[in-house]
Amino acid sequence: RTIASLWDTVVAENRTTPAYLVEEESGWREVSWREAAQAVDEIAHGLLALGVRKGDAFGILARTRLEWSLFDFALAHVGARAAAIYPSSTPSESRYILEDSAAIGVLVEGEDDLPLIEEARALPELKHVLTFADLDDLRARGREHAAQQPNAVEEAAAQITDDDLFTFIYTSGTTGP
Repeated sequence: RTIASLWDTVVAENRTTPAYLVEEESGWREVSWREAAQAVDEIAHGLLALGVRKGDAFGILARTRLEWSLFDFALAHVGARAAAIYPSSTPSESRYILEDSAAIGVLVEGEDDLPLIEEARALPELKHVLTFADLDDLRARGREHAAQQPNAVEEAAAQITDDDLFTFIYTSGTTGP
């Protein structure tokens, strides 16, 4: 049982309760399982279109938000590993996590993360630096990819085993990085 297969099982149940509640200026907005599943599928196809594959690491620097979760589930569907970075991490701590995890990309919340973006762009192995604002374009790219290769995400997910790593978690410790 993998994270991707667990997600797919829950989505297939056609639940009527919301998958998520998102706080917005006007109040709480319900996100249906169908809406969340569509986003995960489009992002996963977008990641495949970018060349993200099983075993690749991808950093995520953000506060806990819906986009974080959906991106993480999309990574799980292509067999890529998330490398979570605390929003309070310094640019050098963030760089350490990206280097140590051998990340090929990083998703950051926004332009407020400019110091990290500048650090990230200096890493030669980092091919993709995305912000949450880029997710609509990634989803559009994913829809194009799905039209050309509709089974690509299912095929990628089928290659994931129970023994494959899902995420890197770097904890704050007293002994350094």
